[in-house]
Amino acid sequence: MIYCPDCRKEIPAEDFNVSTDIAFCRRCGKNHRYSALADFEVRADFCPDEPPRGVRIAVDERFEEVLLLRYYRASSWVLLLVTLCWWGFLWLFFPGFQALFSSDRFPVAIPAYMAGGVLLIACVILSMFGRDEFRIEGSRLEVLSGVGAVSIRRHFHLNDIRRISIEEEAVSEHGNERLYRLAVLLRKNGKRRVVARSSDRRVLEFVAGYLHWKMSRSFRKEGNNA
Repeated sequence: MIYCPDCRKEIPAEDFNVSTDIAFCRRCGKNHRYSALADFEVRADFCPDEPPRGVRIAVDERFEEVLLLRYYRASSWVLLLVTLCWWGFLWLFFPGFQALFSSDRFPVAIPAYMAGGVLLIACVILSMFGRDEFRIEGSRLEVLSGVGAVSIRRHFHLNDIRRISIEEEAVSEHGNERLYRLAVLLRKNGKRRVVARSSDRRVLEFVAGYLHWKMSRSFRKEGNNA
């Protein structure tokens, strides 16, 4: 199913041609690029009730659905081990560490080393306990990224999203782990926003499919009300 971006009416199969990349809306009398509209086409085999591992669908008092994505990756344990070694090195080679706090000759290197350790702890907490939340209510979308109350909150309107894309962001040195990002292109200002990251492409594919599914329902509702 594809929809006209202007009137939100569904464009039937006989009115679009994949080979010529043209989709014609009879209601508006306009031609559109099929490839652009196909970004919001819902796959026939997409099942919104069967999320992959790493995604959970919850119900909130204020929202219809909430998609929960954990940041956790296998490399989180490596980061935890590095953090433990970092702090272990500090306590092992500076046996008089506690006494130095009251000393006038407190080494400058130690505060910098401790700051690096604190940063590593923050990265471990974010990597192991952080998550993205996609909160959906009607055509409103709220995205939270972070840990608990320490989160970044962003607001979108499903009808203002022009395109959803999954991009490869980074590859590990040995090529055995990849990081992907989910980005949306906004219709009004043309800005691109990265809304989620994951090492499991299937997770982002489900989120993209879920958003497409919600958008198609929103388009259909607007088209019927028009």
